[in-house]
Amino acid sequence: NGNWDDYVLPAGDNANFVFGTEEYPAGKYELTFTADTENHTLTLDVQKVDETIIKGDANGDNEVTTSDAVLAIDFALERSVPTETQFIATDVNESNDITVSDAVGIVNIALEMPVEPVDPAGARSNAGNSYLTLNGQTLNLTNTIGFAGFQMDVTLTEGAQFNGVQLAERAAGLRVDYSRVGENTWRIIAISLQNNTISGNEGALLTLDITGNSNIDVTNVEFADRAARAYALGFNGTVTGIDSMNSNGTAADIYNVNGVRSNTMHKGVNIIRNANGEVKKVFIK
Repeated sequence: NGNWDDYVLPAGDNANFVFGTEEYPAGKYELTFTADTENHTLTLDVQKVDETIIKGDANGDNEVTTSDAVLAIDFALERSVPTETQFIATDVNESNDITVSDAVGIVNIALEMPVEPVDPAGARSNAGNSYLTLNGQTLNLTNTIGFAGFQMDVTLTEGAQFNGVQLAERAAGLRVDYSRVGENTWRIIAISLQNNTISGNEGALLTLDITGNSNIDVTNVEFADRAARAYALGFNGTVTGIDSMNSNGTAADIYNVNGVRSNTMHKGVNIIRNANGEVKKVFIK
């Protein structure tokens, strides 16, 4: 029935807090109170929580599974915004962005396979003789590299409607998902949760289901190999991957995770929205 003070952990790297005669350094703690009704006492147990970030552990359950890869896809599709800790854990190839390559990398970690870091950060390798062609609403892939996942942004003309996407037979080992990331732009991501690659070296990859004007613009193209290396693919050999802040040279809008606009990028997660509707996340350490 007594009155208890509120104990607040002060901010600052060197801050300490005190319970009774015990002193604890700043950090995250788990407090357990045990009441003894017979003796009218209350015992406090203080345990410091391990805040070690496990690479690939996107959901923070202290293990890396394909569930983390699925969450990474949600982040890449912008269905949800990662916390700073989640961003660091999910960006397994250290590209300062969350893309399909990170999802493939998390699958690799879960399967105890290697993950290749990106150098320099954010760069996409040239895919050599691998390229895309568009025939109506069917996207074809010619590849000399075994790819375990890919992503792309599809922008429709005004009045057109995006109804979905169907993977071709050669990509049957991948799971596909998509989300609207701009007024007329949809992001498509497909990966294998078993680290399988797209079969064959040429042929249809996917077919889009679009009603209305079928003219589209495909940008932000990234393919990932089994080691989670990221590649920029173009059409008929022309690179179209977006590695810069803006694909058309015009100014981009910068927001923090709370949606507040900024004139410059800041430490942590920055959300970059280009003039053509493309959105990407950039993490500044």
